[in-house]
Amino acid sequence: MAEQLILPMALGSGGCFSALKPSLYLPTNIQVIQKLTGTNVRLEKLGEDHWKVLVINN
Repeated sequence: MAEQLILPMALGSGGCFSALKPSLYLPTNIQVIQKLTGTNVRLEKLGEDHWKVLVINN
């Protein structure tokens, strides 16, 4: 689900959200979105299965 939320946030005003352990598709999706939009996306591990996804528009 996290990979589906990043693109609208990258095209909008950015933001952040919490997610469970990232899927294998998430890092690839982040790389593609960063290249296409110039948006910075970061993953921060908050706990064993708790992550924060930050979408920062330049």
